[in-house]
Amino acid sequence: MANWQECNTWDMKDICPLVDDDLFSNPMFFDDLEFMDAYTRPTLHELSEKYQVIICSIGTFDNIALKAQWIKENLSFIKDATFIVNDGCKMNKSIINMQDSIFIDDVVSNLESSNAGYKLCFGRLYPWNNTLKTNRALNWSDIYTLLLNFVN
Repeated sequence: MANWQECNTWDMKDICPLVDDDLFSNPMFFDDLEFMDAYTRPTLHELSEKYQVIICSIGTFDNIALKAQWIKENLSFIKDATFIVNDGCKMNKSIINMQDSIFIDDVVSNLESSNAGYKLCFGRLYPWNNTLKTNRALNWSDIYTLLLNFVN
């Protein structure tokens, strides 16, 4: 089994060179999908009790259907989501008005194209997220602390 911690490309081809382009639209991907750390789910749950948490995600129709089902089963306390089909649209989230929001994403182009009031880059440095000059959170514990300090 591939170790996601050794991955340095968004499509995982550096650790799984035989993976095809439909990886993220394959139900088996979501069957084995796990949270990156033990704090993710509890932190999101606690944040959803204090703030309106909205998941905003880009994908193909097939990917979005699988992603929505996974979110429903694993993050049932999050009631709001916006999905963008990337077939022919810009590969960013600029069409979503986030003017009065705190926007957390792991992709630089999404953060740079957003009109969010506060932007936070999630995760360690990767080739796709190392150019933005913004706050960074390495995990959900960091996000929780940053948001508590930001609001208080």
